[in-house]
Amino acid sequence: MKVKMDDNEKCIRKEFFPDLDDELCEKDVSNVFGFISLFDHVLTEREAGECQVMSYSMALENGHLDTYLAGERKFVSLYTAMARAGVLYNHRDGVLRLDSQDPGLIDVFVRSLREQEFMDVYFLASSVRLVGGYDRADMVVMKKGPGWQELALLVADAGLALWERRFAGVAQVH
Repeated sequence: MKVKMDDNEKCIRKEFFPDLDDELCEKDVSNVFGFISLFDHVLTEREAGECQVMSYSMALENGHLDTYLAGERKFVSLYTAMARAGVLYNHRDGVLRLDSQDPGLIDVFVRSLREQEFMDVYFLASSVRLVGGYDRADMVVMKKGPGWQELALLVADAGLALWERRFAGVAQVH
């Protein structure tokens, strides 16, 4: 079920969807930042240039749609499992609450993975914020603590990789 969060929308956006510019993130000591990716390492420029499935449109153009869709299914399966208690969806029309059974939820995930309309969702069960991104890597924001290791296990079970973002250096893969 889709429910528009009219009441206190400003407060909801501030609490669950704060700005994520690099300077603010670097100073944030209460959260951990990272990426969920199909790739187990940050691709070099050469690797990225040679990758035939970097995006949906590229895979379609290069005749590798089946390979792309296999990776997409991993993300959708993981995100659907994470959405068991629903999500808050920071949409241009307002903040919506989507239940895990809402047929539109899968569409939100797929449109973001295909780089058509990037998602910004907050998973209620795990208190994880996920912001869709380019090149098969979505940004993760969550409070520091044991939840990060639990997320790393879920991500690994889905056949994906979780990188922790280090602002003073290179991403660390978990």
